[in-house]
Amino acid sequence: MVRQFRRRFGRVVAVGQPGERLPLPGADRFYLPLDDWQPVVSDLIGRARLVILIAGTGPGTLWELTEAARLLRPEQLLLLEERHPPPTGQRTEAPAQPTGGRPS
Repeated sequence: MVRQFRRRFGRVVAVGQPGERLPLPGADRFYLPLDDWQPVVSDLIGRARLVILIAGTGPGTLWELTEAARLLRPEQLLLLEERHPPPTGQRTEAPAQPTGGRPS
């Protein structure tokens, strides 16, 4: 999926999580100081062709969403929902697939 985005939109970058031991594959990651990240992220958002934001309720994520809404056209912002695995020991069932559909 990241390759498709690169072909269509250009370089894919992400700010890594503080304390992240091993970054997830895909986007080129870099790390920012905890007390001075907002100007850099604002600049990146303003220059991006597309911003993909994983929705959350933390103050940093809410700031990023507000900044993206301020700087981007609606079609430049894609919001994704982060899905957390169930707590250990809880059993879950896979959602039903429509007839003829592919599993996601």
